[in-house]
Amino acid sequence: MPPQKISLRVYVDPDEIPMIDEAAKREGLSRSTWAKRTLLKQASAVPAQAPSVSLPITMLPPPVAPVLPREWAQNDGGSIVLLVMDGVGDIPDDRGRTPLEAARTPNLDRIARKASLGRTIPIAPGVTAGSVAGHLALLGYDPMAVKIGRGPIDALGVGVDLQPGDVVMRGNFATVKDGIVIDRRAGRLPGDTAAELCFALNAKLRFKFEGIETQIAQTAEHRFVLHLRGNNLSPQITDTDPGQNGLPAKPCRANAPQAARTAEIVNIVAKAAADFLMINRANAILLRGAGARPHLASFNDHYGLNAMAVATYPTYRGIAAACGMELYPMMPSDAHDAINFAVSALQGPNKHQFIFIHYKNTDTAGEDGNFDAKVAAIEHLDAALKPLVDQPPDVLVVAGDHPTPVAMRGHSWHPVPLMIASKWTPGGKNQRYTERQCADGELGTIKATDVMALAMGHAKRLRKIDT
Repeated sequence: MPPQKISLRVYVDPDEIPMIDEAAKREGLSRSTWAKRTLLKQASAVPAQAPSVSLPITMLPPPVAPVLPREWAQNDGGSIVLLVMDGVGDIPDDRGRTPLEAARTPNLDRIARKASLGRTIPIAPGVTAGSVAGHLALLGYDPMAVKIGRGPIDALGVGVDLQPGDVVMRGNFATVKDGIVIDRRAGRLPGDTAAELCFALNAKLRFKFEGIETQIAQTAEHRFVLHLRGNNLSPQITDTDPGQNGLPAKPCRANAPQAARTAEIVNIVAKAAADFLMINRANAILLRGAGARPHLASFNDHYGLNAMAVATYPTYRGIAAACGMELYPMMPSDAHDAINFAVSALQGPNKHQFIFIHYKNTDTAGEDGNFDAKVAAIEHLDAALKPLVDQPPDVLVVAGDHPTPVAMRGHSWHPVPLMIASKWTPGGKNQRYTERQCADGELGTIKATDVMALAMGHAKRLRKIDT
């Protein structure tokens, strides 16, 4: 049989060229040599019986890996639970207390007395972290090295199949009057109503664009994702969401020449949705956070862990999915469910050694500026913790992705309280998990990207390093 001929066509996003050059430099190769080696790896999947094949191949740089060197991790050791209290951390109110200090937290206090306390900086001092950046940092990924739009994360969280070249935006149903956005959330439209509107919009938009598939998938409450698939799409586009009430929605614009067609499609979708929804309270859509499928190294492979995520909100399920974690098949309805699911996963037949638990209510109360609600959210979680306290993992980490102070009604740059408990933490110094006690804790103030190294060390999952 004569040698087979394979023709390869390469499409490279110009924005990725610096990352490709950096990868080539790390291996001591020229860009073209690195590209040839990458293409040969991808071409190995071509069926042997194909005499001539033309492959549209997207050349990607290496996935972004956690900052902890892979060779430091070992595959045996103890179990780890990472409990993320979203938006935990505050500044004192007029009475001189924070919600953590005002809350009655017997279970957190019980953990704190045996734990080491400290604080984390999600990105850098003075920099306010978003939810995705804050969680990636806690999982050990440098959030500044990862280009991820919120849209793809939410899409992964509700099971949307994302392929290379797809573009996804995050969206809200909104209320617009006389061209001005008067409610970005359309009165926090109920989820079942939003799902019905998404179904209707999909039928309306079907076949509207030649060569482009569109899908609108509801995520939570009034939120959804707009998923685009087709040739020559680019996430280098601007938001239509003005970010606050009292302003008009913005037109989507291209940030790069190759994104002009994508921006045009987004504007047509927004206009078609507004025309279709004009009789509803939710009479417009607002879009933001365009991006493509995240390119992250596997959390499990990097750390040598069998990890599972227990979360309800799509964003946090999506972060876990982007890292390659297994998602707990049932979504917890409250903190009690989440903790019970986590304990079950630790003891189950699959022997999960790492459980990520996400708790949202603390962040919601902070954004609402409701001190009492944040206290109540903390107390609700604390009451749910008893099974985990009674049957603890080898290492329990309690942390936050960012603070959401009640007084600020939004994310802030303040350090985030951190607590690590294991048989190797000395304890005895601390009485409570609060901002002030964490500020005085023995761990000091560390980068959030170092939390996984500490957890792995306490679980005896890191090798001894010698020169």
